[in-house]
Amino acid sequence: MSYTMLLFTFLLATTLHELGHVIGARISGIDVSTFSIGFGPVLVRKSHRGVTYQICMIPLGGYVMPSGSTITRLRRIVFIATGLLTSIILVPVGCLSLLQVIDPSSSFVSGLDRLIAPWLEDPLRFLYDSLSIFLADGPPTFGSMIELLAAASLFIGLANCLPLLMLDGGQILFLLIEGWSPSIRRNEQVLFLISYCMLALLIAVPMLFFLAREIRTTYPILLMGIFVLYRVIRLTPGFSLRMKK
Repeated sequence: MSYTMLLFTFLLATTLHELGHVIGARISGIDVSTFSIGFGPVLVRKSHRGVTYQICMIPLGGYVMPSGSTITRLRRIVFIATGLLTSIILVPVGCLSLLQVIDPSSSFVSGLDRLIAPWLEDPLRFLYDSLSIFLADGPPTFGSMIELLAAASLFIGLANCLPLLMLDGGQILFLLIEGWSPSIRRNEQVLFLISYCMLALLIAVPMLFFLAREIRTTYPILLMGIFVLYRVIRLTPGFSLRMKK
């Protein structure tokens, strides 16, 4: 199965995830202003009934932007949680049910077990090394594409459960903590910064492991990275002063 087909499937799973947020908005009575697939410069944009639909250049995720600032905490939680439920439960169960309709000899239970087993056995490995599972051998068939959609949807849903503020799991956690301690809202920018740093580490860790494992050939890259980090620290206003205190 090609990388193009994998990218298309992930875009479809992302679209279904964002549609889950739209359903949550309808359930909780929240108006939607923007439905976007991807980030960065807009490639295609169309407005319909007060909602702007757009496709952006960087196909890494998407978002649904609610309109209005006076949205209650419970409504926001419902709005966010429905996207997770769609990706983790509705889409995988729907895909497996469709496979059983197409091929009555297939087992729903065994399909579900194949889907969740990698997460239960070694979730970190699956998070970092899932391409070998997604890119099955042989030409793509309708059945393999449905299985891939179920796996991609589950991957997107569970990855979005990470407690990082830019992700759905972090947003829900933040809203729950805010109900107990409203003062946390004052530290929102700091928490966003911490979340972005943690996300950068999650992305960088496997790359660093690879560079360290192949140190004989990759040491120039490591040295360059250390030098760039040093220069950033030295040139950041006030950083060296704070370090000396």
